[in-house]
Amino acid sequence: MGLTAVDLLANELSVHGQFHDDWSFRDAISRLMRMWNVAQRHCNMIHCARGFRNVEPRPGVRLEPALRAVPPDERRLFLSWLNKGGPFWDDSRRHGPDEWLQCRGEVVTDSSVGEAAFRSLSGSGCGLVSLKPSNWDYTPVRVFRRHGDEEPPAERADLPNWRDPESLAEGLRAIPPSVRTWWDFQREIRRYPNLRFAPGCMDPLDGLPFSDGAVRELLRRLDVLNRFAGLRDGTRKKRQLREKHFVGRKAWFSDSSDDEKVKFGQKMTFRHPDKPGETLFCPWHGKVKIQQLRIHFSWPETPIYVVYIGQKLTRR
Repeated sequence: MGLTAVDLLANELSVHGQFHDDWSFRDAISRLMRMWNVAQRHCNMIHCARGFRNVEPRPGVRLEPALRAVPPDERRLFLSWLNKGGPFWDDSRRHGPDEWLQCRGEVVTDSSVGEAAFRSLSGSGCGLVSLKPSNWDYTPVRVFRRHGDEEPPAERADLPNWRDPESLAEGLRAIPPSVRTWWDFQREIRRYPNLRFAPGCMDPLDGLPFSDGAVRELLRRLDVLNRFAGLRDGTRKKRQLREKHFVGRKAWFSDSSDDEKVKFGQKMTFRHPDKPGETLFCPWHGKVKIQQLRIHFSWPETPIYVVYIGQKLTRR
């Protein structure tokens, strides 16, 4: 399996007793199964929670009895997905029961919404698929991850929430093909028109074991750097990106220490891609913990040149 660009989780919270007639429920299930087909055509799957079968489409009426209103073919497909085949995100659950995940003032730990938020905050692309009509007929779904009673909450995930097959198809078409090798990853640089990649900047990846997780993290940082490079200096959005990703102990991007600049200055000096005979000193770097990967780039000078993607240069 290559890199999954986005995990799709069926939002069981979008079934909350709102269906008061057979027609509206039948229509909602039909729409959900069309979204299931769209995901399959894009080589993706909609994952559900094993507890989805316990929702109540009508007050006091569990899911399986309510499905009698659904045409037999759709009912069989839906029940096969729900009871047998899955896939169930519970089997590869990422978040623990002690996580404090909150949406619209309500705790969503142990739900698909909480799992999607945790995956997103951990670097995996993740979105929701919800039934409509419901209280979840909007996008994005904003989820906060708290660590104690701090205000504002420590982390926030804005999850795409698809409710119809047309918007899901459009969203999945916008996601690049799966990345299965470092060579695939090198082709992804076309997604970042505001960055200038030096020839051979990804050569240090050759020989390293390929890692889905590392690629996800590298792409997230290149996306931020690309957006940062495309904004005018002094704008509010650029200041916000700088505060969020370039400042603080947990920042994605940082300058090397003075000690490292002295000891490893030669390693952090690269040929200028556009000016023969000149060099660029690039101590600024993006950090990925997986495999201790780094993205070295020129900054604050513009344009931003990405000159190195590989393992940490300052390893002692």
